[in-house]
Amino acid sequence: DPRLSTSDIWIADLDRNVATRLTSSPRSEMSPRLSPDGRRVVFGGDWEGPPNLYLADVDGGEPRVLVPFDRTQHDVGGWTPDGQQVVYTKRNDTYGQDIWVVNVSTGARQPVLASQFDEDSPAVSPNGRWLAYASNASGRREVYVRELPKSTWQIRISLDGGTDPVWGADGQELLYYRPDGVIMAVPIT
Repeated sequence: DPRLSTSDIWIADLDRNVATRLTSSPRSEMSPRLSPDGRRVVFGGDWEGPPNLYLADVDGGEPRVLVPFDRTQHDVGGWTPDGQQVVYTKRNDTYGQDIWVVNVSTGARQPVLASQFDEDSPAVSPNGRWLAYASNASGRREVYVRELPKSTWQIRISLDGGTDPVWGADGQELLYYRPDGVIMAVPIT
């Protein structure tokens, strides 16, 4: 809504060229991510203050809080391939952001990567084994990959800075932005 500077989430049926409103609150909803089975959407919303995570069925109904509101900013990362968990970032007032995971059924949450560095843009590989993310651990923002759910092992993927990693559909390629805006593609074996 340009008059209020707020946004809502819509579901588009591309075959029929029809869009249906999923949310309609006076606040903003952002960063929707469709579940692997296409039945649910996780999204961020600033309904109670800093953005938090919400879950809705694509068929409609009232969205529910996925992560209890704690006055900490939470941003959507994405789903695990089995549709059981959502990775997200949680603001850490000291260092920036940490990467967490929440079980969609139980609401159980746990940190995946909480360090003295700022980590963001989590992306789970199509096989669910790897997590790509951006971190300033080297002194500038770079893209890394580590094993899920937790691991101390990691490898830096980008050479000269990188942000916003995205896995190719088959998991054999990782894409990210260089600081100059060029999209890089790295083969993953």
